[in-house]
Parts: sequence; structure tokens; C-alpha cells
Amino acid sequence: MPTKSDEESMWIEGLVANPKKPKLNTTMKFLVDTGANCILIPKRIARKLKLKQVGIGTLTLADGKQIKCKLATAYIHIAGEHVIALVFINGNQPVIGFDIMSLLGLHIDLANRRLLRPVRLAKARIIQLSLSAEKLRQRQLRKV
Repeated sequence: MPTKSDEESMWIEGLVANPKKPKLNTTMKFLVDTGANCILIPKRIARKLKLKQVGIGTLTLADGKQIKCKLATAYIHIAGEHVIALVFINGNQPVIGFDIMSLLGLHIDLANRRLLRPVRLAKARIIQLSLSAEKLRQRQLRKV
């Protein structure tokens, strides 16, 4: 998974597209912000992708200041996972917050400063094994 990390910031590459016109898309590097609960798309990118405004939202910055921003829906594809999400349109730097990372199943390895891929297949196998063990136990109880 393409990530870049420096001493103070972590970045991840992702694709953003217009959900109604997927050919209107671009790849960009997102600043990973675990303290944020939203995703920010720069105004110039929103214009390029022709993202349709669906409302106005209030964005609370780290310093507590609140600003009004346009809201739009966008298709987000990162690390083999995708979601259509509500995005704030503001600023010059793409930012991915904790909410989208959670929806995509991304985790952060803080010790090594890297993002980890979702582990859905392993989780599905564990559930399947648990169900199989339960069925076996029920069969054994029926024989008694």
C-alpha cells in the first residue's frame, strides 16, 4: 500500500472520483489525520471532478475554530477498498480522517508509522471455523 511517512505526518495515496461520472477521477496523496472525522478534498480537485454540492457543513478545526464548507459526495478508493462518502470541499490539501479510514477497514501501526490493509478474509475464516466447531459440538450433543 503506497504510504509515505515523515517524522510528523503520514500520507496515503488514493483515488477520488465523481460517483455519477467515474471517468472523472484523479489520484492524490491524502494526509492521514486520526484526529479528524471527515475527509477534505481541495476546491480545485472538486471542480476538476465536477462534484455536485449537496449542502453546506460546519467543519471544526483542531484549534476549535468553525468554518462553513461545501459538501459533496465522492467515490474514494484506497488500498483496494472503496466507499462513496460525504466530503468537505476546502483548502489545498487532501485529508483523510478516522471515519473514512474505519469505513475502509484501514488500521494504523503507530510503532512503525504505517497503514495496514484490512484483514477481512482472516476474520471470515475465523467465523467459519467457529461455526463449524459449534455444529460439531451440536452433533455430539445429539448423539448423547
